[in-house]
Amino acid sequence: MTNENRLRAELIARHERSQSAFGAEPPEVIKQVQTFLNSQGWQPALAVDGVTGPKTNAAVTWWQQTHGLTVDGVIGPQTLASMKLGPVPSAGKLQTVNGPAIPGLRQSVVDAFPDFSGKFEGKGLPYMYTDSKGYVTTVTGNLIDPIGAALALPWKHPDGSLASSQEIEDAWNTVKNAWPGVQSTASQSLTNLRLDKSALDSLLFRTLANNNDYLKSQIAGYTNHPADAQMAYHSLAWAWGPGFARVWGQHGQDFLNAVANNDFATAADVVSAASAHEQSINPGIVPRIDATKQLLLNADTAVKKKADFDSLFYPGPVEAATILAAGIGAYIAGGILFIAGLFGYQYYKEHY
Repeated sequence: MTNENRLRAELIARHERSQSAFGAEPPEVIKQVQTFLNSQGWQPALAVDGVTGPKTNAAVTWWQQTHGLTVDGVIGPQTLASMKLGPVPSAGKLQTVNGPAIPGLRQSVVDAFPDFSGKFEGKGLPYMYTDSKGYVTTVTGNLIDPIGAALALPWKHPDGSLASSQEIEDAWNTVKNAWPGVQSTASQSLTNLRLDKSALDSLLFRTLANNNDYLKSQIAGYTNHPADAQMAYHSLAWAWGPGFARVWGQHGQDFLNAVANNDFATAADVVSAASAHEQSINPGIVPRIDATKQLLLNADTAVKKKADFDSLFYPGPVEAATILAAGIGAYIAGGILFIAGLFGYQYYKEHY
């Protein structure tokens, strides 16, 4: 089995397992777990609301303790498997928005990014919360730690009035100090300060644009790469920062060399090696890494099959119809050129 086929088989086997990278598991998974634990006699019964909190964490910990699992309160692959809960069905194509034009970044990536990253980081969360490592975060995995980043945002009270700097600082410290007992989506009850939708969108796309500027300067051929490849770079930037290649050392250089040569299958292999340690200590990042490798494999197919680079194919494979359309387009263009050549030759014969 080739490396590329091995990676594809691995991704299919692990499709949509585990929880999100920052510790806020997809609500569908949480609801399944809450319903299951209630059926096993956990008291007091959990509210099936798709939100992790101290009560759900306590019930998960109980289950892990009584079934010989690693006791960490995390709804990870082993815990889900022990409950015999299957993967959450795929939602199909990513939802899109009309995002701003970002120079060098394909529009399909911009428009799908909120939904893509939201699956791993929480989508458009308007409150402050802590990630799995205790950093204060907001929106879709946007770091606001240290506190200066939080103070720069227009936090509002429930009545729509702007919060003062002191109120923002107090809220930030409350969320920060509640970790690890209260984290992730459970943090929403700690404060009543929120960002409105315009502030959410502004922060998300501003971060995306800033990352894009840095990635363009580091990745050779970046602006010409398929949409799936560009989404993969931004996925990694959201997890490690846009300087992820530098953080990875030699693995990072290997990654840059591979994508510079449009060898995206090798790049997917490098991602596996570079993220191995992080996956071992933070199982929540596993779904993002799986998605990133699938994106890179899609990009590899897009290059080999000459598919439309502007189209984002994830979460599915590169579509044959798009490849066929590209081939037909090239065939028609060739026919037009041939006919034009015949007319030109005839004109030459008649006039010269």
